[in-house]
Amino acid sequence: MQSMFRLLPAAGLVLLMLQAAPAAAATIAVDTLDDTIDRRACSLRAAVQAAHTDRPVGACKAGTPGADTIRFRAGLGGAIRLKSPLYIESDLAIEGPGRDRLAISDGVVNVVTAGQARVDLENLEMRTGLFIRAAAAVNIRSVRFKSIRSRMSRASAIQVHGSRFGPVGAISIRHSSFEGNEGGDSPLAVVGETLRLSLDDVDFLGNAGDLSGGLLLDGAGPIRVDVSDSLFVGNQSLGGLSGAIASLDEAELDLTRSTFVGNRAQESGALFVVADRLRIANSVFERNGSPYAGAIQVLQLTGASGQSQLLFSTLVDNDRGGAAPALVNDAPDTLWLAGNLMRPGNAWAVCQPRGLTSMGYNLELDTGSCRLNGPGDVDHAQMTLYRTRGGTSAYPVPAPDPYHYAAVDAVPPYACGDLHGSSIDHDRLGRTRPVDYASGQPGANCDVGAIELRAVDALTPMP
Repeated sequence: MQSMFRLLPAAGLVLLMLQAAPAAAATIAVDTLDDTIDRRACSLRAAVQAAHTDRPVGACKAGTPGADTIRFRAGLGGAIRLKSPLYIESDLAIEGPGRDRLAISDGVVNVVTAGQARVDLENLEMRTGLFIRAAAAVNIRSVRFKSIRSRMSRASAIQVHGSRFGPVGAISIRHSSFEGNEGGDSPLAVVGETLRLSLDDVDFLGNAGDLSGGLLLDGAGPIRVDVSDSLFVGNQSLGGLSGAIASLDEAELDLTRSTFVGNRAQESGALFVVADRLRIANSVFERNGSPYAGAIQVLQLTGASGQSQLLFSTLVDNDRGGAAPALVNDAPDTLWLAGNLMRPGNAWAVCQPRGLTSMGYNLELDTGSCRLNGPGDVDHAQMTLYRTRGGTSAYPVPAPDPYHYAAVDAVPPYACGDLHGSSIDHDRLGRTRPVDYASGQPGANCDVGAIELRAVDALTPMP
């Protein structure tokens, strides 16, 4: 009897541990493209319901109270045509076999979760909209949003709109693309309270929207937005605000190592900014256009002074379809410039010279429209620009000679940073800066513009 009583506490502890342990998450295999629920096959709709209810649905096994995963049978490919909206209401990961193999089309996919739920979507193509109403986190990886015609109120591809469940927590989109989407205010619209949006290695190609051709922030609240290593090419909003990004919120915008080419709109070719803070670094703006601001228009800054910066970026020929200056600051606060390479096109003016302050080492070709007089600033420079390739793109770069002093290895290390002392330590290609042009060794002066040139880089003259 005594020995049995000694065992009881230990047995009780084991039982308690088993009861407290989280259930192992289920992996549910979809084996049909049909949008039906029956016992013959496990469809995507049935799998989503099984994950949410933790019960078998149709031919799909039950989900668990944990974060379940939906995968697809090996060899299954084609398009799943949704007959009605699909609702994701709990922790769930949907892992496709690849965006060239599987697509979801027709009915809108809705994310409506409560509490701390997380939804992951990866490795597939979306030919229908994604409406994010509530979630702690939504992670999108290697997804192509293509040829979507708007079925949502504000966006064609993704609409983020906080609901009665509370704000959307964090949206992360990586290694993905938005291609040829039309309708609504923008392909990607954040129009309800959202805490954070991150875009990393995301391509916006040939999209159109009423207010923005790429990303719209309108009603998101004090959101933090980070855009890095991304590409905006050939997007348009002919009657709207911006060809690429339009912010109408108290946002903190950080744009790094990104490229804006051939975007068009009525107000600003690439960026239309009302924000709390704006920081642009190591980015390229080329051949964007609008009747008012060819590339960048800053309309209002709601934050403290010194929060708006354009750093080590390249602005070239941003007057496509008009004669507007590339850079217009209509905000009462100043826009700080450092290390930028700037060339006008038909407009013969890079800047509307209002509200601009130089931190130094800006190079303005053919004109002095920016009226900058910081240390190392050069205007009216006569210089041939070249292109150098990086990945699938070719970027404008300054000539190494004979204006070496004004462009390449021109900025002393102490000036290769922002207004608050943070270093600009990588260029648009993700390469280390500063480096010495001839030797390629780090530690020298850095270059003007978005690219840190090396002598080994192949160069082609630009017209």
